[in-house]
Amino acid sequence: MSILDLAWRRRRFAVALVGTSVVLGLTLVLAGVNASFPNEAHRTIGAFHARSWVVPAGTSGPFMSSATLPASTASEFGADRGGPATPVAVLRGTLEHGNDRPDVNILGVVPATFAAPPVVDGRAPLTKGEATAERSLGVGIGDVATVNGHAVRVVGLTSGLTYRAGVPSVYVTLDEAQAIAYGGQPLATTIAVQGSPPSLPTGLILRSNDETFRDVIAPIKNARKTITLVLALLWVVAALVIGSVVYLSTIDRVRDIAVFKAIGATDRSLLAGVVVQALLLALTACAVGIVLARVIAPMMPMRAEIAGWHRVLLVGVAVAVAAAASVTAVRRVLSIDPAFAFEGA
Repeated sequence: MSILDLAWRRRRFAVALVGTSVVLGLTLVLAGVNASFPNEAHRTIGAFHARSWVVPAGTSGPFMSSATLPASTASEFGADRGGPATPVAVLRGTLEHGNDRPDVNILGVVPATFAAPPVVDGRAPLTKGEATAERSLGVGIGDVATVNGHAVRVVGLTSGLTYRAGVPSVYVTLDEAQAIAYGGQPLATTIAVQGSPPSLPTGLILRSNDETFRDVIAPIKNARKTITLVLALLWVVAALVIGSVVYLSTIDRVRDIAVFKAIGATDRSLLAGVVVQALLLALTACAVGIVLARVIAPMMPMRAEIAGWHRVLLVGVAVAVAAAASVTAVRRVLSIDPAFAFEGA
């Protein structure tokens, strides 16, 4: 009965399907964008292969502060002081290539150390004047670009190494970073350590990877809250669309339901028909929404990292929303008097 009823009202079902599918597709894309914020932070921190970070006292972490310390501080660490350590300069700037001038994160590292960037093509920078760029910048190996007024030749490409809400990273040698930001002075913003030093020189503090992660995502906390609020509103819209279609369909069938009750149809069978319609609409909209999300995601200015569990969650929540949205229609079915079938006869 439910399938035949939907076929009879296929135009209304199609309109509801399009509206719900677009809402669910956008929900999936926004969930992927929201997930990209912590994911990119974890990738950037993990690429350094460090367990802890030494920074000047009073700073929140190595990525969001411009405070400096002597690069030679790294030599004070060793097997008995936390393991291998290397100075890193974390800067901000722009990369000029052709007509483009995007903001970039500039990461200065000592060549051939554990902090060297993981490349997907080419190699890491080994000498001053070389750089490894995030491939989303659109530069190729061998291209010459300008980073904060300093010309560098791209020798390698990385993938997914962004932070600060999708701002791509450019790796240069520590010498290059010092020339860009400090006039060639031997400074760094942090010391990446592969262990946990038992003690530190005066004026320095230690940050763990977890603390560093919180430091990286702190500036985008409000952006994440906004996206979470929009996601909640999209679920409300989806519930309203599904609920209105199911309820209006039930209202249109009041006399039919009364007739079914008069000839002995049970409330359970009639209720099942209402719920099946809601679930069918929700599941079909999920399938179409997942396809739409795959089309929309590449168009987003920020990377939308839609994981498999996002899709599973989408289906689960959509089914729950459909079930909840059909409650009003179910109440209407239960309140219909079989005698209404004979009114006006």
